[in-house]
Amino acid sequence: MTKLRLFISLFLYSFTIYRCSSFYEEKEVGNLYIGYNTKIQEAFIGTIHFKPGESQDIVLPNKYDGLRIVDLGGFIGRGVPCSFCVSLNISAFCLETGKKYSTSESYLRTYPSVFGDEIVVHDYFFNITLPKYLLNFQDVIMDVTYRQYTDSDGKIKSEVFRPIYSLTISSDNPTFYTDKEGYLYYKETNEKVTEITYKDVIDP
Repeated sequence: MTKLRLFISLFLYSFTIYRCSSFYEEKEVGNLYIGYNTKIQEAFIGTIHFKPGESQDIVLPNKYDGLRIVDLGGFIGRGVPCSFCVSLNISAFCLETGKKYSTSESYLRTYPSVFGDEIVVHDYFFNITLPKYLLNFQDVIMDVTYRQYTDSDGKIKSEVFRPIYSLTISSDNPTFYTDKEGYLYYKETNEKVTEITYKDVIDP
């Protein structure tokens, strides 16, 4: 029994490594990065590049070139991560406001420790319709950006830019479901998917 369990574990591990590393091609389609593999007939959604003024209602495709999109985030080539997130074009925002920042940092998985005389949080709310064949979350990040500047009075001001998600998925999806509030859950356990930044996020 021990040898059988070891064999099964090694097989599943090898299959996972093969599946993840086999996404060796990528394609930019509009504002989406898509990874795909014709050998295993699957694809994933990587980064969504958002620019100020674009619609914040995003419908993700179910397929790419006939391949079912089953993952959010994945790996390109020999394992280079292509993370799923809405990437905010903060540089464009800075050009619009004319502000000159002294500090600029991105926090991909955790919120920054923000300080200053004044703190402003810019929330960008996105309504995203997920691919109906979605099965997994391979690599999902928050992509929160923190910037700081000093105003004409000498006060230190900090700004946080973060995407907030409200999700929808087809009721035919075998793995996930969404509620009216835009939260995503696993069908098998009714547990909320925690990789996503929802509207109930705690302010930094």
